[in-house]
Amino acid sequence: LAVDAAKGAEGWRTLADGPVSAAPTVAADRVYAGSTDVRLYALAATDGAPAWSFQAGAPVDAPPTVVDRDFVAAYSRYESDE
Repeated sequence: LAVDAAKGAEGWRTLADGPVSAAPTVAADRVYAGSTDVRLYALAATDGAPAWSFQAGAPVDAPPTVVDRDFVAAYSRYESDE
């Protein structure tokens, strides 16, 4: 859910295939969010349109970190079965 800061109204909403249990990260024109569905999502900040998603192999349950707009790191407290 994104809220228009000037109007206090809903800007856009999107759903993951599982709960998003940590705060999203905003960098440049993207919103990054991990989910318990074991995916890391990148969404367009303007309208929430999916840019890409990555199969992390374990639930992503901490806010992603963006480094130099070129690398996104995500953390899971769970071990992967892979």
